[in-house]
Amino acid sequence: MTATARIVAAASTGPEAVDAALAAARLTTEDEAVVAELEAVAREAHALAHALAAARTDPLTGLPHRGALAQAPPADAVLAVDVDGLKATNDAHGHAAGDALLEAVADRLREALRRGDAVYRTGGDEFTVLLGQTEPEAARAVAERLREAVASDTAATVSIGVAIRGPGEAPEAVRERADAALYAAKAAGRDRVHAAPE
Repeated sequence: MTATARIVAAASTGPEAVDAALAAARLTTEDEAVVAELEAVAREAHALAHALAAARTDPLTGLPHRGALAQAPPADAVLAVDVDGLKATNDAHGHAAGDALLEAVADRLREALRRGDAVYRTGGDEFTVLLGQTEPEAARAVAERLREAVASDTAATVSIGVAIRGPGEAPEAVRERADAALYAAKAAGRDRVHAAPE
């Protein structure tokens, strides 16, 4: 692979990878014209890397969105999270207040996750959390911790549905079961965790 191709390929990883590929290319040549060309390619790759990141990121919360979730590897457990009463907040206080609430909820979810877990904004008031290396009881404990973090640090509560991935189960099927468990949590009174049958 040529130095130019390595720089362009690094764009899909991010700006840091572009810089590393450019630095490696500079070590292999002293030709100023070649270095200038590589730097121009690196600038374009930086722009591409930023555009790719923006395309995968929800602009309000800074979280990856549904498109990024579709590309995520299968998880051991999926949590479907819904902000309770967001419509009432929007109606009573305006959409700016609702947006601020969504940002606060996203921050609490991100902060309360374990290393290696991921949260995505998947709808207006909906988030999806992917948990790796998780047993059923641990998944429920993580969901409770997330619920408590949001309730204690924001003006909102959340309902959470939990689904554990079965052997060979498709990621979309696990997410559908987590959604069904979420609806059960909301029907049972909101501000609670409900686990899907395994």
